[in-house]
Amino acid sequence: MKDESTIRENVKDESTIRENVKDESRIRENAKLLRKEGFPLNKWLEMIERGDVGDKSKKKEDVVFISNGIQTNFINGWGSFVRDNEVVRQAYAVRNLPFSSCTALVIEPKHSRGIRTLCVDTKTNKCKIEKAICGCVCVLVKDGVDVSHKIETSLGGSSRVNAVLWDPRTTRAAFSAVGFTKSRNEIVFVAVEDSISVTELAKWMRNRIGIVDAVLCGGSADVQQIVRDHKPIFASSRSGSTNPGSRRNLNCVFVVYAAKDEPLPKNFCIEEVC
Repeated sequence: MKDESTIRENVKDESTIRENVKDESRIRENAKLLRKEGFPLNKWLEMIERGDVGDKSKKKEDVVFISNGIQTNFINGWGSFVRDNEVVRQAYAVRNLPFSSCTALVIEPKHSRGIRTLCVDTKTNKCKIEKAICGCVCVLVKDGVDVSHKIETSLGGSSRVNAVLWDPRTTRAAFSAVGFTKSRNEIVFVAVEDSISVTELAKWMRNRIGIVDAVLCGGSADVQQIVRDHKPIFASSRSGSTNPGSRRNLNCVFVVYAAKDEPLPKNFCIEEVC
């Protein structure tokens, strides 16, 4: 009986190994496909200004700011956002990586702003939140507390929601993030071109600019920002990246509009910090 039990355990172990290999193969294939999707940020801007993509209701407004959103090649398909109560994701991710709940930085409605857990109807992809950044959200700061040490990794294992494909304890790279100040009336976009750790970024955002809720948006060459009348940011890939270079294709962007031919709104502030 002991030998039979051992055989069954061995078969179970082999099956687990095969599943892990299958998952890793899928992760690598997804990453390759995602790198071909999207466009560099300057190309996104050109298409939005021509009216090829973007919000058609903004015809009387100019783009004053555009930045990389949460990149699905950054966290392998879990990245998404909510627009008009609908969770927007890439089609392959909806099919292969479904989720019924996820962490989100809620933007609208105003009374719900902050880090929240969303419940998602898997049949309709609908939720009760109007606008949010969600999916595999790497939370840096929550309610004024640095929680960057809690970012999980699926490195060496199977991809899963709310876990990244890199080691958050040791990785140093360019990073971009977005968050709210204490009043939650101000949303702040941050881009760091030089190598930094997620812990260093979280501490800087909390202590230097008073961020109380923040999530990562991208890393390495995903970090791209363009502000009207300012020098654009196109970070280079981190050392040892499997996708070297800069101006990487982005498959999700954030856009801020303002009235055409008018100066930047008074509530739109830019700070460059060394």
